Amino acid sequence: MLAINESKLDDAISDTEVYIPGYIIIRKDRSRSGGGELALYIRENLSYTNRIDLVPDTWEMICVEINLPHSRSFLVSTWYRPPSAEMQLFDGYEKFVQPCDIEHKHRY
Repeated sequence: MLAINESKLDDAISDTEVYIPGYIIIRKDRSRSGGGELALYIRENLSYTNRIDLVPDTWEMICVEINLPHSRSFLVSTWYRPPSAEMQLFDGYEKFVQPCDIEHKHRY
């Protein structure tokens, strides 16, 4: 897996332009100027679920659940906090952690 924050991707750039052989890309583009766009590359042979249901609406985050054979699934996330964001943004972390804990998911 490869996570890129401040990728500068937007709807003018297609997935094929940033394709890496053997990987699937999940993107969270921003429509406004500045950094923060996210890209998460996952190897094609990994079974995953994009867990948008766990991501607070106001966050720039990608969270996926990785399902490996004969293992417990686990979560991998990448999160961008703009430098101008107030530190209170971290107060909302509990909104992310709580559902993960209820599902007994490990987070990375």
